[in-house]
Amino acid sequence: MRIRRILLILICYLLTQTAQFDALSQSEVDSLERLIPKLTGTEKIDTEFILINRLVNIDPQRAMTLSRQMLLRSDQLSYNEGQAMGYHMLGAAYNIQSELDSAIYFLERSVEVSENLNDKLYLGRAINALAGSYIRSYKLAKALPLLHDGIDVARQIRNQNLEMTCLMNLAIVNTYLKELDEAENNLIEALDIALSVNHQMRTGQIYGNLGNIEFDRSNYSVAREYYVKGLEIFEELGFQQMIAIIYIHLGRISGEIESSEVAIQYYDKAINIRKEVGGARGLLSVNRYKAQALFESLQLKECMTLIDEIWSIAEEVNDYFILKDLAQLRYKLEEINGSNEEALAYYKVYDWAKDSVNAKNSKDEVDRLTAKYDYEQIQKELETERQQKEIVELEQEQRGLWIMLLLTLLVSISSLYIVNRSRIRKQLIIQEQEKSLLNQKLDQLTSQITGYEDEIHKLENQISADSDKLDKLMAILKSPRIDASDWATFTYLFDELHPGVYSSLGEFDLTINEQRLIALIMLGLSTKEISTVLGISPKGASKARSRLSNKLRLDDTKLLENFLNQKKQNLAKTAQTDN
Repeated sequence: MRIRRILLILICYLLTQTAQFDALSQSEVDSLERLIPKLTGTEKIDTEFILINRLVNIDPQRAMTLSRQMLLRSDQLSYNEGQAMGYHMLGAAYNIQSELDSAIYFLERSVEVSENLNDKLYLGRAINALAGSYIRSYKLAKALPLLHDGIDVARQIRNQNLEMTCLMNLAIVNTYLKELDEAENNLIEALDIALSVNHQMRTGQIYGNLGNIEFDRSNYSVAREYYVKGLEIFEELGFQQMIAIIYIHLGRISGEIESSEVAIQYYDKAINIRKEVGGARGLLSVNRYKAQALFESLQLKECMTLIDEIWSIAEEVNDYFILKDLAQLRYKLEEINGSNEEALAYYKVYDWAKDSVNAKNSKDEVDRLTAKYDYEQIQKELETERQQKEIVELEQEQRGLWIMLLLTLLVSISSLYIVNRSRIRKQLIIQEQEKSLLNQKLDQLTSQITGYEDEIHKLENQISADSDKLDKLMAILKSPRIDASDWATFTYLFDELHPGVYSSLGEFDLTINEQRLIALIMLGLSTKEISTVLGISPKGASKARSRLSNKLRLDDTKLLENFLNQKKQNLAKTAQTDN
């Protein structure tokens, strides 16, 4: 839930990232449409791009039609810049309509064409737009390297706006991966740029995102400072949607550190804005927070009235998170009023919504872990490619050195032959000796290279084997239910992945459950994830960790991971020495 709240403003921002300019007034759009028929060649295509770029956010269907016409003309003229822009705009239009597969297809084509152009600005924009669609599709392993490329391109051409948007997208990825420190660093970099170029909209969005991160850390005073800064900017710009969102967050903070009455005042401000700008889901969300505040301030009658007013909206939008909260409040109110049958009815709705929320959260967590694992695999593949490239370069250097030595030898022999035959004879002997030494050195180098190749092959085989085992382990952990047979398979695979761990702890007389707990900790699972796998509460998982620390004679639970990692490293060193 907390990560979902942090992403709220970020996702609102992301939906507008594929278009690079603000919308024009209708009169300016009409002027461009009257101008385009009078133009010819690439000038006509460039002007069409300007019009489409302004229309894509307000009329994506029309933007699609114009983009296809623009692509056709670009193909006829073999105008690569026009093709890149046309694919980009088609991708942007599909992205706005949440047709992400189509958006990714056209944006990938835009990147492909842009890579052949000399203008890196096209390439940077296409990369950032494609990364944005990958993020919305939860293809984070593809988005991360793209965004780093986009930042590099932006810095090469010194385009701060492009660098800023790439950094904000990167913050979205790191937030989803729960790397909040990295996300904060991304946002601070983006904030420095936004302030330097005086981009108020981006500045306000970044302040809001930083506030979300601090709220998640329970740093409410710091979060409020960020929200107030963002609110001042959005009020100056008149951006009502963002103002309403900030009011909601300020209300939640007030409920934590002040009172429910102050929180209700903020929620009422947000409700008034939501009624003006429209949007059932947004209005429902803020009313949900207000209902909670009314309940906490014991304004029970007002709370029940509000829930009755918004219940039909909650059923219409079918938001499980909001329905769960409303149903929970409603059955508590009915219990207080003594209406047990009504309370039971609402409790059933609450139980159903809670199960739906839990299922959604479980799926999101699996998606997050899968994305993180995919990204780590890509990093390993890149490291392997780098090592192979270094080997090829070393071999090329050795061949070049050998050729240079041979050429030097031939020149020396020719020069000495002309000067003096006797000296040539002596020099030939010397050269043969040098050649023998060089051959010996070359043989040594060749032998070393062969050894390196053998070691690399062994390492690749080991990595592949360990990766297969880790895949099987993770597949078991993702199973909705783990029985005794699964645990036996899990223990066997873990012992193969980390041989000797259990036997090295034999002195502690570990139970089966303690051995499972050790395996889950060494696989990097958090306390919450461990509790899910073992089917116990997070508090029970924490107690199990504490008991295990005591049994291993550790003074502090925080030392448990270090102890197990050190044990694993010692075993690895011992195995390496034995080999």
